[in-house]
Amino acid sequence: MIKFLLTVVLLLSSAAYAGERPGDDSSLAGRQARVKAFLEEELDCDRYVFPRGRFPGLGWKRPETVERLVGTCALTVEFFDHTYARVTRAEHTGRYGAVVSGRTPDGFEVVRFVTLYCSDAYLDDYSPDVPIMMRSLSGFGVSKAQWQSYERSLRKFSFGSLLTFPRQNADAAIFLAGLSEHQPGGELTDTPRLRDRQWWIEFKRRHYGIQQPGMALNVQLLAKVAPVLQEKGASPVPPYGSGDLQLLKDVCSAWTDSSGQPMTALIVHKGTIVFHQSFGKTADGTPMSRSTPSWMASITKFLTGVLVMQFVDRGLLDLDAPLDRYLPELSSTTPCALTLRHLLTHTSGLSWAGEWASDWNPSLENQIAQALPYLVPGRTFRYHRAGYALTAKVLERISGQSVPRLFDTMIFTPLGMDHSFADNTYGGLYAPAGDLARFGQMLLAQGRYGQYQILSSEAFHALLPQPLRSGEFELQKTWGIGCAPLGGNGLSDSTFGHEAASGAVFRIDPVNNLVVIVGRNAVGPDEKQYKHFVGRFLHAVMAPLNRMGSRE
Repeated sequence: MIKFLLTVVLLLSSAAYAGERPGDDSSLAGRQARVKAFLEEELDCDRYVFPRGRFPGLGWKRPETVERLVGTCALTVEFFDHTYARVTRAEHTGRYGAVVSGRTPDGFEVVRFVTLYCSDAYLDDYSPDVPIMMRSLSGFGVSKAQWQSYERSLRKFSFGSLLTFPRQNADAAIFLAGLSEHQPGGELTDTPRLRDRQWWIEFKRRHYGIQQPGMALNVQLLAKVAPVLQEKGASPVPPYGSGDLQLLKDVCSAWTDSSGQPMTALIVHKGTIVFHQSFGKTADGTPMSRSTPSWMASITKFLTGVLVMQFVDRGLLDLDAPLDRYLPELSSTTPCALTLRHLLTHTSGLSWAGEWASDWNPSLENQIAQALPYLVPGRTFRYHRAGYALTAKVLERISGQSVPRLFDTMIFTPLGMDHSFADNTYGGLYAPAGDLARFGQMLLAQGRYGQYQILSSEAFHALLPQPLRSGEFELQKTWGIGCAPLGGNGLSDSTFGHEAASGAVFRIDPVNNLVVIVGRNAVGPDEKQYKHFVGRFLHAVMAPLNRMGSRE
């Protein structure tokens, strides 16, 4: 009897670990749990950087786990050179791409894309504990000028200094392939990672026979120039008096001292900057300055929302069209219920997706396609990044350009955001507060800034927060296309913007004609204290306007 009970306990424990009920392997919930777990499985490569001749071997890192989750999924590999031609041997040094595919027992074709780099250099990587110190890259086919260009733009290249090459480092191949193709003195967006991303965008267009060519997108010009951000003079700008500015300064100083985090605060009222000061020192002891970029984290999603609405403006996208209209990989025997609106309002049902759900993942469309039968979009709101990552693939498929390049062309350059850079759709924006203020002022002007029409009035209003519905189903949540309602603390109920994991603050209040920004890189050690200071700061921002309103 005891042995029987122990057996039952073990079976129940095993089922709980797999996320299923005992004997329920064929249930919808069981299949869903296994597919979700399978999407976390990674490939293993003998060597991402390899010598000329035969290609390295690729396979599942944990084949026994794959077998348990989805059954036998044998893999085949095709290799392509830098010109996108299929090859069987690496005859030349440089970039190569591997397309790894297999079919699961239920008939789904799994596809993964891997970047490889062929080099004549000898890599002594027999042990993962013995790295290679990179002192010269001439042996890899990287010129001195290309290397110097990389050294000047470490942050933009997104790989740090990369002075070591651990064994089996996929980033090493991406780095070397992109850097060897880099044009010194070129665009800021011409980095190794972006070169790789752009290569796979073009590869997939060719590989899948997509007929629609990439298009050059430009921002429309206005017949009448719109107001641009104005700097205040030496004197305070009414209704902000010297006492009001001192109060703001005191609050920011106390906030910085209490949190130990440097910050820049900026307030725009009626198109004029009335307060713009920095506080504290960065991690290396450098005083924070007004030109220092801050990590704006999920405020990036707001930029993505604007970028999407620019495509809507041009008739290139429909927020409510089935997503397989733009990504044929999502087509199946059943109609695709997923839409861009679901992706951008966090109602796609993809909140469970792991680290693979990145817009840097060239295999993302295939992985989402495998999960698609288990999604019920439009029924729940759960904040996540996966929807924005998949949105990037839609924008890139239509335009033929990577999202970081689209940000640069469609938003940063026309707005004069010269010190801003975003390398993904959901959390990669680094910008000084002054740059973000230009974006905020454009939104205050309902899509217009200087000579540029960033958004039409219709597109601007369409992105604003509104109650979320799915047919007759009310989600009890209000959200916009990349933005959220953020009234309170004295700001009007019409205020919108986006929160940030870094503690950055971004509010646009059209009723009070305000843009409020705080740039910082971390919330600080005490989240309750952080919220306290956000409230104090916003009340200090509103005090002069409330005083003026009471006189009226």
